[in-house]
Amino acid sequence: MFETLLADIRYAFRWLAKSPAFTLLAVASFAIGIGFNTALFTLVDALLFLRRTHPLPVEKRPEFVPVNMSDVVREAARDLLTRSPQRTADVRIEAEDEVLATGHATLLAAAVRNLLANALKFTEPGQAVEIVVRRQGSECLVLVDDAGRGIAPADRARVFDPFFRDSQARASHQGFGLGLAILRRVVRAHGGEASVGESPLGGARFELRVPEWSPSE
Repeated sequence: MFETLLADIRYAFRWLAKSPAFTLLAVASFAIGIGFNTALFTLVDALLFLRRTHPLPVEKRPEFVPVNMSDVVREAARDLLTRSPQRTADVRIEAEDEVLATGHATLLAAAVRNLLANALKFTEPGQAVEIVVRRQGSECLVLVDDAGRGIAPADRARVFDPFFRDSQARASHQGFGLGLAILRRVVRAHGGEASVGESPLGGARFELRVPEWSPSE
């Protein structure tokens, strides 16, 4: 029912945005609404998936397919930098050609996008954001480093808690404190883990690990 409601809202946004009665400002506002609605779709998809329990191991779940994490990172970065072109020079990606994870493609893409969006949000133009994608043992590893203010050691254990927002986030950015909580649940539902620490760049380092793709016999 909720997904149907969101679909109706998105259709209404698009119909109104095409109306000649609306100004450019109104069209821009509706475009933002469409983007927000799309994000809600992803959130609903994640929540519905996480509510389901599955008797099969991760590698045998029918929803899970090989997902190239290098492509996921590149596509997420391309989308975010299209929206913030002034940050293009700040972002560097070091990724192997093919790093195949076992997972739900939509949810892994949402998780990666969240990490990259956070890195851009909590850094200023001119501060570096570096992303590394590689295999490590039987896992796929995504590292997101930034040169921002970082996260205080006392807060690192809480950043994945629902509704937690540190003083920096509360002072300068809107939000609900749910993105990282959902991200960790998504990663753990894949049999992986997400963590945060100090980056060599001086800011935060987020680390996402998920099982490597292993075709069933």
